[in-house]
Amino acid sequence: MTMKSKTAVGALAVALSFACAREACGAGFGLYEMSAAAMVNGGHRTAKAVDASAVYYNPATMRELEGTWVTAGNTFILTRLDTRVNGVGAHKMNPGWFMDPHAFVTHAFTDDFSVGLGSYADFGLGSHYDNSWPLAWDSVDTMVAAYSVSPTFSYRITDKWSVGGGVRFTYMSFEQRPIFRMAELLSPMGRAA
Repeated sequence: MTMKSKTAVGALAVALSFACAREACGAGFGLYEMSAAAMVNGGHRTAKAVDASAVYYNPATMRELEGTWVTAGNTFILTRLDTRVNGVGAHKMNPGWFMDPHAFVTHAFTDDFSVGLGSYADFGLGSHYDNSWPLAWDSVDTMVAAYSVSPTFSYRITDKWSVGGGVRFTYMSFEQRPIFRMAELLSPMGRAA
């Protein structure tokens, strides 16, 4: 196959992938974007290590990485949603942009023993409505976030078998801000209306 025909086949493959692309919906609370290589493969990184994100996906595979590896990145997330209250109106939720940062490092001390460290946010969710929406008494702004640090190890038992493990330390935060209106405070029925 000539270079021109290879280029044409590659261009056709890219054009077809764009033509067949579909909308992807987020998982909401769970965030699994821990490396660009994993995102390209739909998060399937448990069987083979291709970068230091093996700390997150499967520590036992870290022994496949020689020397020291560093993987870092950030995923930007934009969520939008229209909500109906009692089947009436379209209230727009627009919390803005969220960042999902991650950083991993692995080091092979020997051919059989490796260690790794990861820092990542694998849970998060947020919402923001304007102060005039009907459920403002319950929540206008909400934010849930979890940040984890995970030291790990990998040990090769045989050429085909390895074990790995680690510990995860997670800090989780939750924030919620309602807007109280006097009418809702005076009448419990006002909340349901």
